[in-house]
Amino acid sequence: MNLRVSPTTLVGRDRELAALEDALQRGARTLVLKGPPGVGKSSLARAFADRARRHRDRPSRVIELSLSHTTERATAITALATALGLDVRTSDANVAFERVTRALDEAPHTIVIDDLDASPQVASVVEDLVAAVDSVCLLLCSGRWLTVGAELVIDVAPLSEPDAAQLLFSRVNRLSPSLSLSPDVCASIAARVDRLPLGIELLAAKVAAIGPAPVLDALEDGRLVLDGLERSIATAFEALPEDARRALVALSTFRSPFDVEAASALMGLLGEDGTGSITVLEQLVRASLLVADVRGEGSSFSMLDSIREFAGRRATDEHRAKHCAYFGRDAAPRGDDPAVWSALARDHDDLDAAWTWATSAVRSPSRARAILAANVALRLDVILVARGQFERHQHVIDTTAAMLSADASAGVDPALTIEFAIARGRAFALHGRLRESLAPYRDGLEAAMQHGDTARVALSRASLCFVLAPLGEFDEARTFGEAALVDAARLRSHRLSATAEQALGIVEYHRGDQDRAVEHFERALASAMAASAPRLVGIVQANYALAEAKRGNAREALRRNALARASFELAKDRFHLCRLSVLEAKYLAQLDELDRAEELLPPALDEAILLSDLSGELEARATLALLAQRRSDGADDGLYRARMAALEAAARFSDDRAWPRRIAELRAGERRTPSGTPTAITTAATLALTRDGRLLSINGAQFDLSKRGPLRKILVALVRARIDEGGRSLDASEVRAAGWPGEKMLPESAAARVYMAISRLRALGLEALLRTSDEGYSLDSRASVRWLEG
Repeated sequence: MNLRVSPTTLVGRDRELAALEDALQRGARTLVLKGPPGVGKSSLARAFADRARRHRDRPSRVIELSLSHTTERATAITALATALGLDVRTSDANVAFERVTRALDEAPHTIVIDDLDASPQVASVVEDLVAAVDSVCLLLCSGRWLTVGAELVIDVAPLSEPDAAQLLFSRVNRLSPSLSLSPDVCASIAARVDRLPLGIELLAAKVAAIGPAPVLDALEDGRLVLDGLERSIATAFEALPEDARRALVALSTFRSPFDVEAASALMGLLGEDGTGSITVLEQLVRASLLVADVRGEGSSFSMLDSIREFAGRRATDEHRAKHCAYFGRDAAPRGDDPAVWSALARDHDDLDAAWTWATSAVRSPSRARAILAANVALRLDVILVARGQFERHQHVIDTTAAMLSADASAGVDPALTIEFAIARGRAFALHGRLRESLAPYRDGLEAAMQHGDTARVALSRASLCFVLAPLGEFDEARTFGEAALVDAARLRSHRLSATAEQALGIVEYHRGDQDRAVEHFERALASAMAASAPRLVGIVQANYALAEAKRGNAREALRRNALARASFELAKDRFHLCRLSVLEAKYLAQLDELDRAEELLPPALDEAILLSDLSGELEARATLALLAQRRSDGADDGLYRARMAALEAAARFSDDRAWPRRIAELRAGERRTPSGTPTAITTAATLALTRDGRLLSINGAQFDLSKRGPLRKILVALVRARIDEGGRSLDASEVRAAGWPGEKMLPESAAARVYMAISRLRALGLEALLRTSDEGYSLDSRASVRWLEG
């Protein structure tokens, strides 16, 4: 995105202006600009008026006037006469109107009316003008949807991201030409006011005065309220009927698009025929305070953040309680329908807000509030698993479990507490913390057995079987798996049968009997398909692929991996899709397709680290080490040694007993001396880098970092600190500023990006060169570091 200086030109409205000019050329009589407060209708109308004055093919007198707060017919006619320069001294509105029409008949006129109130009396003036004068064209600006017979209604939407950034840049440049702003910073600031031109214009003065960072900080934490934009929204808000105002405040608790049913639940206006809610929604859409997305399968509604924040400041605890009650109205759907997953993903922000409200009284929760929190949390659990947000996942599960166990929550359905024990175990297990998952799974099993909940007994047993297998506890794992299979048969549950068979297959996979593992996976796959559970089918296919790869059938493993991907894509399961990318690279390496594997692994490793997927990270690092070993053809290689060091460091966090053996197998492939000991490192570690960071050399191995902007910027900063600043360490904030200069981000996001970048640099081969200390990150003083020419 290139930003240009255009201090006064209207930005981003070429399409709307072209449509208006085309309508004018065709002789249109009534044009309407419709849009939310602050979207720039007035600026667009002025630009249209300027062009109409200069129109060569259709010369026209252009009259501009505002009818703000005008609701009476006589007042509107007087304002129009004044704009025409008429001296109308009469109290008779009909006489005044006749003189206005006579003046308009003398020559073609284009009348631009700003801030038009859609009251019936004012609308009648507009309709009568069009009927009485053939040579008049009216452009009407209103936040409300006019009912006059418009020939063209243009929805004026917020600016696109590039246009919004361009507008902010040009306005700031006019006020402070020396201030440097990047396109990303401009886009971030503009996004905080919904890319509304009025908000951007107001922010430009603040950015020019105090700089972008303080403005972004103030916008982020809600300390900055733009009075001009606030007044514009308030005017539209106050013009609404009382029912519509109350409804907008209630609907401001939604964070995602909502349908009529959800809106009715919060507005409390649903009559027997639903007309109350429909009428109010129509009023809000006509006032441009709600955006309607009308599709064949049903309509959804949303509002701009600036309008939501305005109305949200008027929301009460009662409104938030209704919002939470809607999203916690029943237990989470546990089906495997992709539509269910899609709906939960869409509602993620609302579920998060509802859960936060429900747990805000965690010190003295009521039973009803605890149940609400639990129902919402179990819906969140489904999404947080798929998105790999481990820390948030643990916080939600642990906080809600504590709330359920409080004395005030006595009498809560035991099924909820069992579900939370299982969910807690699953969160630990998915992220490679296998031993930590055992206790919650055992707690869930004990509680399920105590309450005679056979389905959850089976699920807990199958889960324990899954976890105990990689820990090497094969006999206990098999006992749990076979018992779960018996439970599934008793319940005639295909889903539980698939889960138990798959768990038993995992036991055989880790024991090394891949033929028996495949037999279990075949039965699991048949049961999962019978249960119409596509996500479960995906998990079985992924594990089936692992066993096939172990049997030497890498192409079959790739085929099953692709089938698993199709299942996870239906649910937009980011966590498992990342794991599949890692495994795909592993199978490609097994087929000696090293280039394709090397291309897939770096982004997959980054994603695995970001998602706290320790198992996926280890698989990626092991495959990267294997690739380096094969390319070195047994010779001593710095890249291989660095990747092995990174693998061994990460494996220390895993309790999967397979990893020591797999690392030993990799080590067995190293070149050895006649005495049988690994070849000693004989070459000094060397690093060379072009000054722009695009070309990197590590121990003679060449890397192109042209498409890895943050990595090369961080590496350049580290090299400069080593060469020019005596080897000074860069702390985390300096690493973030080097990689993403000027970009505003949340502290958690900043920490994750720094961690991922440093990890990625080590994976490239800098493990032996990159040092971490209390002071931060630096390059080893013993290594040879120099700039490359070019």
